[in-house]
Amino acid sequence: MNRHKNIFIKHSNFGLVKQCLQSLQRQNIRQLTKIYLTLPLSEISKQVNPALSSTEIEDLVLNMIHEGDIFASISHADGGMVIFRDSPERYDDQTTMETLDLKIKRSIIASEGVTQMDRIVSSSREFITKQMHGSSGMTGTSGGLDDEAFGENFDPRIMSV
Repeated sequence: MNRHKNIFIKHSNFGLVKQCLQSLQRQNIRQLTKIYLTLPLSEISKQVNPALSSTEIEDLVLNMIHEGDIFASISHADGGMVIFRDSPERYDDQTTMETLDLKIKRSIIASEGVTQMDRIVSSSREFITKQMHGSSGMTGTSGGLDDEAFGENFDPRIMSV
């Protein structure tokens, strides 16, 4: 990431890259819960991101525990041993069903939004011109397209999902 930091900043993508890295670290920790019952924080750090300090990796694990991403505890008596547990959730109550239904609806809206944006962008005169000329000067959050390029049929709900 640091090797190409200037390019990411130039194209206004550095924040996105940092979010992807954080998401990857969290995903790697979730994977470890499927493999190990216990694991020292030092080993988690080695497998997730050796550049993180032991305090940073502990904070990340504690944050994931607090948010319910993983079910675990940290034993400092054992030198920072993380004990992974199975989810206590039984997934058989009304609240769980409502949450699942809401997440499915949001996923459908997001999918429709991506499809809509794909159609708008791929039929945009500006996009087609840039593709034909091989322009790589795409910047900003909309990939180099002006706000008007999305037209009046653009549904802004997709940006809030």
